[in-house]
Amino acid sequence: MKAKRNERLIMAVLIAAFSIYGSLSLSAKIPQYSYWIPPLFWALLAGYCLLKRQKKHAKANIRSSILIWSIIAGIFTIALLYLSGIVDGFARSFYSRTFSGLALNLFAFGVALLCNELVRSYMLTGFRSQRRYTKLICVITCIAFIVSALNFRGFLAGLSTPLGMFEKLAGELMPAVMLSVFLTYCSFYSNAKSCILFRVITELPLYLLPIVPNSRWITTAMIKTIVPFIVMLVISYDIGLISRKISRRELRKESPVKWIALFSCLTVFMLFIVGFLPWQPVSVATGSMEPVIMTGDMVIVNKLAKSEVKVGDVVQYQLNSYTVIHRILSISKDDKNNLIYITQGDNNNAPDPKPVSQAQILGRVDLTVPKVGWLTLWMHSQNTDKETVEVATGDK
Repeated sequence: MKAKRNERLIMAVLIAAFSIYGSLSLSAKIPQYSYWIPPLFWALLAGYCLLKRQKKHAKANIRSSILIWSIIAGIFTIALLYLSGIVDGFARSFYSRTFSGLALNLFAFGVALLCNELVRSYMLTGFRSQRRYTKLICVITCIAFIVSALNFRGFLAGLSTPLGMFEKLAGELMPAVMLSVFLTYCSFYSNAKSCILFRVITELPLYLLPIVPNSRWITTAMIKTIVPFIVMLVISYDIGLISRKISRRELRKESPVKWIALFSCLTVFMLFIVGFLPWQPVSVATGSMEPVIMTGDMVIVNKLAKSEVKVGDVVQYQLNSYTVIHRILSISKDDKNNLIYITQGDNNNAPDPKPVSQAQILGRVDLTVPKVGWLTLWMHSQNTDKETVEVATGDK
């Protein structure tokens, strides 16, 4: 057993070392590195695992349950990703659309994916009867595959600013951790087949389809984190029902409903934060609306009311690549009978330089929450890219 444990430790270290060194060094030296070297590495490691493979003794009904839930999780994940494109838009796939390009992508994707999961399954085999080693091997396997999923060159480059650090940790590391935990859990209680199917369903369309969702990073991170987590809770509950008899009291105690409800509430909150709901929070970066709205306050913008605004309302409107929150002074029509708005900040001594069209109006400010926006403003202030604002920001 000790030799088996040491073998898994060596494999985990090898996977982590290869992933880090390959991402930071080899990828810059070898042309088309990602198409050939990682698949070859995983193929060699999988070949070794197949030569020494041991049969898993998971119950057939547990394997079937996990297989079904893995398929459901995959379908939900890819469906939500493409549905998010309805809000955020779609983009052309950056993968080659030629026959040779598609073949090369599928080769690299298929070999790496298949061998990846065969290795994961092998690393988790043979420890179920040794409980003191089970958790250790599962944790080590999770960490090794988290490291293998990250592009360390891009990941480390994004940690230079607080905002970049938040995006990398929440947008890349968190989904990678959840994916590794989910696949390790499924592989431990079942086999590589359920993990392979989940990854094929969630990743293959992104290689084959000509368009992909151009979703914001936080939307993608939420989907890739929450769906596997909820499905893993359901699988855990299902395994409990299959493997042993549960009393009604235990059934209520172990039910995943409360966790699903909690994550549903968290999902709604995150949708609110990123602007998927009719109301969106916006941090105020200037003092042009003082004393009604102070710098660092957060306002709640009602997007449904953008066609109902009137004189005296505080609105958010789009100006180039940023937004402005000012009060409407007057409403008139141009030569083409389109509505135009004259706006001004309460703390400014003159109206905004240019009239605002109806298409620029994003919503009406319905609520102000003092000081809540300071963290967002501080994170954005650490970015090196600064933009010139064309509207006065408070000069009475």
